[in-house]
Amino acid sequence: MYNGIGLSTARGSGTSGYVQKNLSIIRAKNNTNYRDILQSFKNNPAPTKKKANSELIEHEKKHKIENQIFELTLEWEKEGFPAEEILEKIKKTREKLFNKIKIDEDRDMK
Repeated sequence: MYNGIGLSTARGSGTSGYVQKNLSIIRAKNNTNYRDILQSFKNNPAPTKKKANSELIEHEKKHKIENQIFELTLEWEKEGFPAEEILEKIKKTREKLFNKIKIDEDRDMK
């Protein structure tokens, strides 16, 4: 027992008997001046939007293409196409999709 608080013995209580101060009731002092904060928001312009990283966007597009090709490969294998024919189709499809991306990028540049 500590200053009349706590258990006289820790036996049978399932605790160590250690008494701690309860800090959850203590509140911090709030000396903020909301008028100053509001004024600072009015004086400072809104942050500009950041441009997305073009390399990341390009990587994501390439990843989507490879996913499409993988799904097509699985379909072609289920349909029973020979391996050489599947590889040829993959090559043609990949070329077609990458050319489509380049055309879209050129269009976006204009």
